[in-house]
Parts: sequence; C-alpha cells; structure tokens
Amino acid sequence: ENGSAPKDQKGKVDLENVDLPNLLSTCGSIMSNFLRNHFPVAPPPQEAPKIPPTPPNGFASEFERLEHARLTDLADRIKNMPPPEQVRELVRRREELLKSIKALDLPPNPLDDIIDRFGVENVAEMTGRSGRILRKSDGNTFRYTKRFGGSQTSYGLSTPVNREDER
Repeated sequence: ENGSAPKDQKGKVDLENVDLPNLLSTCGSIMSNFLRNHFPVAPPPQEAPKIPPTPPNGFASEFERLEHARLTDLADRIKNMPPPEQVRELVRRREELLKSIKALDLPPNPLDDIIDRFGVENVAEMTGRSGRILRKSDGNTFRYTKRFGGSQTSYGLSTPVNREDER
C-alpha cells in the first residue's frame, strides 16, 4: 500500500522487505481490496460493437458489406482508444474510504495473532499458507516471512509440516 514499498519483478509489493507496524487484519485487507477493485474512479470504457461473421457465400447486398465494414472500423477505433480518465472526486472518495478502513480497530488475522502470542515453535500450523507475519527481534515491528523454504509448491500437508518439524 505504501508507494515507496519495494516491488518484485511483477510489480507487486515485496512484503518480505517491508516492516509492518502491526499484524494485518484479514477483514481490513478484504475490504480494502474490494474497494480498490470495485469502486469506480472512471467512467466505464465504451464497448465495441459485436461484428457479425462474414457470410461464407459473401454479403447478400452492398448495404450489408458496408455495414460490416463500418462496424469493423468502429470496433477497431474503440479498441485503440485510451482508457477513460479518472474522475478526481471519485478518486478522493475512494481514498477517504480506504483511510476510514485503516482507522477501524479491526482484529488481526487470528492465526498470526495466535502465533505471535504463543510463538512459532509452540503453534502447529497446518494451513498450507506460503507465509505468515512474525514479530521481528526488535519486538516493535512485524514482517511477512515465507514458510518452509519459499515458493515451492506443495499440496500435501505432510510436506510443509515435516519441513517445519526439521527446524
């Protein structure tokens, strides 16, 4: 969410290199993501017309051929148009709503909270999550940490549990 946060190769925020002031709230993240994805800040783009397929035996009339050419040209022009510009007032309102979500006193992710309270060595996590948020050694900040060696894909519970048991 921070504009200066480091990004990975795909342009997503690299959470492994961001200090967090507290545990993240799952419900707060869901509400924020919903607002970012579904709160309109620009008018919808113009839809291109549906172009009927060219008849296998050619057009029945010159009018049909010209209408097909007109629709094709219109669809091409619409596809090449830049996206509509954002409406400043809508962007401002969305930002206000996002700030109000941050201001709510929402509970942290329950599993991360349990791990923080009892310690990673005392909680058997069998969720399949690829990472979790842990308190840093300074005691004041948190950081996203990958579980059991990172980005390896594992679909069975035995693999991640065994890898963590080996620690």
